[in-house]
Amino acid sequence: MLRIYCPDLLDAFEEAVANRAKWVVEHRRGFTATLADPQTSLEVLRTMVDRMDGTLNDLRAVRDDLRELLHGQYPLRPSTD
Repeated sequence: MLRIYCPDLLDAFEEAVANRAKWVVEHRRGFTATLADPQTSLEVLRTMVDRMDGTLNDLRAVRDDLRELLHGQYPLRPSTD
């Protein structure tokens, strides 16, 4: 359904998830070691954190867009109980 009605949103979602997964796979083994190594340069740490934050921000943006779409299309109405 999203492919038909919101292809841009679906593309953004798929790209955000793929980028985050790629980051995780690239850093899975060495993440803790890199942080613990006193020889790791500040530049390396900044680059790692910037990319990690970037992928997280992309996921959050897509989540917010999807939430807005769903609330706009299917608003929750107060209960009449």
